[in-house]
Formats: sequence, C-alpha cells, structure tokens
Amino acid sequence: MKRIISYILVVCTLCFLSGCTKYGDEESLAELATNGVGFIKMVSQSNNPYEIYIDDVLQGSIQGHNSKTYSVSANVTHVVFVQQSTGYLLYPTKETYNVTVGIGSTYTLNFPVSSLGKSAE
Repeated sequence: MKRIISYILVVCTLCFLSGCTKYGDEESLAELATNGVGFIKMVSQSNNPYEIYIDDVLQGSIQGHNSKTYSVSANVTHVVFVQQSTGYLLYPTKETYNVTVGIGSTYTLNFPVSSLGKSAE
C-alpha cells in the first residue's frame, strides 16, 4: 500500500512540476484512470521558439534549446504538433508526430526534425 501511495505522490509531483496537460472534461479524466499516465518530453533543437499542441490543445511554447515534459494518457496515440513562433523568413516550420506512451514511461521527442539532422527518438 505504501508503494502505491509513493508512486501516486511521485506522479503528482512530476505532473505539478512539469507543466501538466489539463483535463477539463469527465471523459478525459476517465481515460486517465483507465489507461494510466505517461509523459512526453519535448526537446527543442532549434534556436527559435515553438508552440506545442497535443491533441489539438495548445500546451504553450518552448524557447529554443529548452525542453518541457507533459503528462498524457498512456497507451493512447497522441497527435503532437509543433509550429515555429518566430525567426522564420517566409513561413514557419510545422511538424506533426504520432506518439504512444506506456504507463509511467517518458517518450523523448527532439524537434524539429529538419534542424541539424536531428530526429524523434
């Protein structure tokens, strides 16, 4: 029992400190309870800021060469979309990724793929 409580406290602490995805409706909360929680770590390989969307919900932006971790439902495929905010000449870089994360796992996604030959892990 102590192990379960410890696990829940660790997940809640990570969620609080990492800028969690907010789940406002009962359907999303039920999905979390059924499937558990996983994490997507977004790592910017660019000098420019990017807006981050997970499942069509704006999560905020990441400055160049920084990272943020988001909690998501595990065992569900999520659509992650990144769009360059500033620093482009003609049009912003836009990329879409499909990500599935296991319970308690972290998927590290390096973006943009077009930046210095880096790619998603």
